[in-house]
Amino acid sequence: MSHSVIVVGAGPIGLLLAGELALAGVQPVVLDRLAEPDPHAPGMAINSATVELLDQRGLLDALVGSTIELPLSHFSNIFLDQSSLFGPHRHSRVAPQSLLEQHLARWAGGLGVTVRRGAEVVGLAQDEDSVTLDVRTADGTEQLTAQYVVGADGVGSAIRQLAGIPFTGTDKPFYGLIGDVRIASADFHGEHFGAKYSPVGGLFTGTPIGPDLWRIVTSEFDLESGHALSDEVTLDELNTRVERLTGSPFTNAEVLWLGRTDNPSRLADRYREGRVFLAGDAAHVFFPFNGQRLSSGFQDALNLGWKLAATIGGWAPAGLLDTYEAERLPAGRFAVENVAAQEALASPPESAAPLRALFGHLLKFEPVNRFLAETAQGLGVRYLPQVGADAETGAGTGTGTGTGTSEAAAPHPLLGLRLPPVRLETAAGETESAALLRGGHGVLLDLSGGKNPAPDVAGWADRVDLVVAEPSAALGLAAALLRPDGHVAWLSTGDGGESGFDGLAESLTAWFGEPAEAADAETAEG
Repeated sequence: MSHSVIVVGAGPIGLLLAGELALAGVQPVVLDRLAEPDPHAPGMAINSATVELLDQRGLLDALVGSTIELPLSHFSNIFLDQSSLFGPHRHSRVAPQSLLEQHLARWAGGLGVTVRRGAEVVGLAQDEDSVTLDVRTADGTEQLTAQYVVGADGVGSAIRQLAGIPFTGTDKPFYGLIGDVRIASADFHGEHFGAKYSPVGGLFTGTPIGPDLWRIVTSEFDLESGHALSDEVTLDELNTRVERLTGSPFTNAEVLWLGRTDNPSRLADRYREGRVFLAGDAAHVFFPFNGQRLSSGFQDALNLGWKLAATIGGWAPAGLLDTYEAERLPAGRFAVENVAAQEALASPPESAAPLRALFGHLLKFEPVNRFLAETAQGLGVRYLPQVGADAETGAGTGTGTGTGTSEAAAPHPLLGLRLPPVRLETAAGETESAALLRGGHGVLLDLSGGKNPAPDVAGWADRVDLVVAEPSAALGLAAALLRPDGHVAWLSTGDGGESGFDGLAESLTAWFGEPAEAADAETAEG
């Protein structure tokens, strides 16, 4: 059986990617080796970037009632002043990964995505035109063929291994426990609430997830547990770790489930091998500080989805698929590096203590505080559009194609970032910038209130939505071209030319291909 795209892995990243493809008119099939979703998925926090990415696709409102706002930001549990960010940006939220998976599965299913569970990939072969997978199910082994395959199948990715992509890094000494325990309010001590750094060299987190129900996570760095990940965890063992990190054990606790965690730190040498791509933990894995592990995977999915769909749809400009690795591999590398720095601030205690004291002084400088807050919240990811650009934002930079600023000039602060959430006044009424991206198209945002001569974008109307809004003091722009993932590919402050749209046609072509009439003419001539 042949498919356009096979996504391997039905976790949050695979489901989001599948939904992105379906939104763009490409119907993928999703394979997962597990017969049922894991009800004990460890993730609990979604940072600001993840919250805003969900909002871009209209997926946030249905989650808000089942999640808790978390108006805090930290770097290795050194808490940051994020007041400079949260005007426009949304706060993090406490959201169990299992709930997020259910929500994404309903969304993708509503778009026609098929998820096949109990289907394990055991073989892979590809040529210039397709990829063939050997898939083992309860009924035997079958072969599936697709134009493209994406491995979103986690740290032990079968797709990555079968494609021969090295996963460079280390498996660090680590003693980690996670689980849900029931403790009556009268028996719950203050030292067990929230996220805390322990001076013995580790972290403790106690998060409420229901009435008298708590998600507990203990993380001790540079310490061997002496256990295999599959070994049973007892309440006595949990209490020993909790007492070491917080000073006191639980009293009258009832265990619902307990498990072990490890701490690999690895990055794929490349995110693409021919027609095979990697996303999420299959491409990069690190300790889940600040929800960065999930938000990095989400940004992989939103970056790759529209580019794959454009290629399959036949309108992608040359080299568009190459920009996935060019943009996301540096972002993955920076995530691995900044999380390693956070681990160094946590352990061993004899060196971590003076480092933490120094960081406390550095955070008094607003640019330092803001940089770390943007890093922790996943908001600093920037794709500068110049070909061959070597951007030094330090927060997940990448290179791509397009125009919008001269090579010599410093880029506008918003160029390459995702457009921040702002309120906009249009002829149809007030709306939010995130709502403009619900359809999965690019967006040309004219912020002149219709006062500038309207650009001719009819040739891209099937790929780019034109939205005219009143000027926004929060943005200070005359116009902006947004990619389907929300990143600003081109912008104008109104100072560059008479129309305020200089360079727009070049950027449209660079990111969204030739206009329809030009493409039709080339086809007729051929």
